[in-house]
Amino acid sequence: TKTRCPSGALVPAYIHAVPNGKRHQAAAARPGPKMPSDQWTEQETQLLKRAVRAVPSDLEKNDRWRQVAVLVGGGRGKKECYEYWKALNKTKAAPVIRRPPSPKASPEVRRPKAQTDRVRARKQREEVLVVDIDDSPQRDEGKEDDYSEDAFEEEDISQQLERSAIGAATWRRDVGPGATLVHRRADALDSYDERDDERDSPRRDDVVRHSTYDDSDDEGRRDIKRRPRGSERSVSKDEAVSLRELLLGDAKRKPPSSWLKQGFRFCDNLEGCGYGLIQKQGGPCGVLAAVNAEAASELVRYDDWTSPSTERRESALAKALARIVRRCCTSSKALICVPGDKPKVERSSTFTPDAVTECCRVWTVPEDEIETLFSYFIDDFMDNGCLLVLYSCLLSRTIEGVRSDGDESTSLLDRHGYANQCAVNLLLTGRATSNVFDGVKKMDDLVLRGVSERSDVGFLTLLEAYQHCAVGRNFKEPRSRVWVVYSESHYSLLVGDPSRELDLHYWDGLANQDEVIRLSIDEDYYEGREVPNVNDSSLLIPPLDLVVRSLYPNAKVDWNGAEPIL
Repeated sequence: TKTRCPSGALVPAYIHAVPNGKRHQAAAARPGPKMPSDQWTEQETQLLKRAVRAVPSDLEKNDRWRQVAVLVGGGRGKKECYEYWKALNKTKAAPVIRRPPSPKASPEVRRPKAQTDRVRARKQREEVLVVDIDDSPQRDEGKEDDYSEDAFEEEDISQQLERSAIGAATWRRDVGPGATLVHRRADALDSYDERDDERDSPRRDDVVRHSTYDDSDDEGRRDIKRRPRGSERSVSKDEAVSLRELLLGDAKRKPPSSWLKQGFRFCDNLEGCGYGLIQKQGGPCGVLAAVNAEAASELVRYDDWTSPSTERRESALAKALARIVRRCCTSSKALICVPGDKPKVERSSTFTPDAVTECCRVWTVPEDEIETLFSYFIDDFMDNGCLLVLYSCLLSRTIEGVRSDGDESTSLLDRHGYANQCAVNLLLTGRATSNVFDGVKKMDDLVLRGVSERSDVGFLTLLEAYQHCAVGRNFKEPRSRVWVVYSESHYSLLVGDPSRELDLHYWDGLANQDEVIRLSIDEDYYEGREVPNVNDSSLLIPPLDLVVRSLYPNAKVDWNGAEPIL
């Protein structure tokens, strides 16, 4: 019995790891006798060729051939795969495989139980799945690997698939359907060195391209996303503890469940509000509103911004996340946390696991690769990425940098689990300052830091209407007419209509909004008239009207038939 992995390749379902490191065959699967190592079937040969080209050549040699062996399956060890590949290169040229067979043409088969939802979602855009070899703290990094059969244990293929669901290295096809398959000759391999890996991997020069791209045979094919350039590792214990301390003040406290389950999903059930992100539960509204504001500022460039396509929304989200993290960078590289499946930090007296922090993978990428990374992992961030985006900002800004930004040392979440002004300012400006005024203010020996320059998206608050604070022009007059709104202990969104200068669209991702809310502003209505007193409770002034008046002091707000929110 064989099962098909997301690459479309058939993998034996009966491979299991046993304590003594030797492989056996499950009786229930009734496999045939194991083939001697010197006899390879044509199918195994093709799997080997695909696997060699799929696994990145810059991996450590033992890890690389271990991954190749897992992809080949059938009980083949890393030494067998290497020796047979060397023999193939001595006798004939190795072809550049254009693409694996389409999974659609294969009969329906049972898939491993450990294949997660994220793997199923990603299989449409992956061509070869390469497992991520364990780098947990329990592994002896100082021990030299050898090629004896008992030198390592091969894991059950379901465990390999599960662990590779997030953060696995994947091969993305670099040629279009108009490319020509060519053969190249490889020199004889005499020793196991780096030159072997260079010959194993296809080079761009090996492919002959047509001058025009013909997509006539490309029906149903999704655009293949490029894997970002950069390095990947597990989160360290020190990082996990520091992130928790910045977030909650104590690494033994776990983030609220609403933060652990929140991703970035757009509204699909209300026409005219397709630019809005959905919030599942109260808590992470600060991060969600900041990301939504950046995404909306990208979408308003298009005529269909209120009902954009799925592809356009995903692209806008990737750009938004990239801009937010890029602003936080203190060097030419960013540290970005990506969802993972396997915990790398154990429970201790100083740290309590939460199934997100200790599992995340940390990527180090150049600034020009940040958007590529978010685009590559966009499905994962849409599922469960809210907390990790905040973590990415903290690591890219550096832990000490965030601590020095604020006026005092406080956690970024208050006791109710809401993001405070430092967290929101970090997302909107790249600095975790505590205030919303412009520049810096000094009070005796105390230095208070605000917003140093004009922001890309703005910030407005109901607190200004009650004279508890004064928002500066850097936030009130952003480069894009999009504002994060803080009102009644909740963050929401105002988006300026690109075709009507004095119309604002309001979106609250937590309110189960059932109608489009478009506010029309008469900015001079109260000029020469008495402006309603904000402290007169009998007037029932909608809080959003008061927020708008912080932009237009003499304005009257028309809700255009929508029910005012009181």
